[in-house]
Amino acid sequence: MKAVIAITFLFCQLNCMAQNVKEKTRAALKNDSLQLSGMVSISRIGFSPVPSFSFDGPIASAFLTIAKAKINYEPGVFWGLNGKPWIIDNWLKYRLLNTGRVQLRAGINPGIFFKSEMIDEKNKIIKANRNITMGLFGNYKITRLLSLRFTYWYNKRFDSGTLSGHFLDVTGLFPDIQAAKKITVNIKPELFYFNNAGPVDGLFSAAGITIAHIKCPVSLYVQCVEKLWTNFIADDFKWNAGITWKF
Repeated sequence: MKAVIAITFLFCQLNCMAQNVKEKTRAALKNDSLQLSGMVSISRIGFSPVPSFSFDGPIASAFLTIAKAKINYEPGVFWGLNGKPWIIDNWLKYRLLNTGRVQLRAGINPGIFFKSEMIDEKNKIIKANRNITMGLFGNYKITRLLSLRFTYWYNKRFDSGTLSGHFLDVTGLFPDIQAAKKITVNIKPELFYFNNAGPVDGLFSAAGITIAHIKCPVSLYVQCVEKLWTNFIADDFKWNAGITWKF
């Protein structure tokens, strides 16, 4: 994403694209040079566990990471291929800790979530809803082939079209598994919970698989999300697929 619910599925929408800083950007954090990296993706849908916040149609996503020393600026935009906007992000993150095995960052994101609303019986408008999100992002490297990522968000709405509340996510990262001579597979199982005023609460599991060629910046991904428990009406299961280009 974002209402806190819509942005929840940016973890599932290529599972944390904005947080996956490339190796050259990580190196920049050590030598204080300014580095740029980014990602563009086209996916089947942009979905949310709360139906009213979903974008159930093809969507394009674009992220940029501008990194220098301990600070990252990570703007992102999610735009429907039908021309309708969905989410604009403006994450600013600060690295609190980096021991090699453990990484911890804090961030703030003044964002915008777009939602269609009826103004009368026949006409609707697209309303821009303002919100601000504060977050903590942790990563613990267990082995070369396994890491755990922990994320906590608190979202504060400024307009009635979004939600205020908490979001907690735990993701397992199995990166660059060698599936063939030049083909790698990334696997990301995930569990997340959100608690919002309303109430709008839910517990979900998710999984994502990304397949890439080691010499090609384009990759393919598939992800699915399953409802474990909610106190609102939500789909029991959803899936998504898309293509990504990293630069």
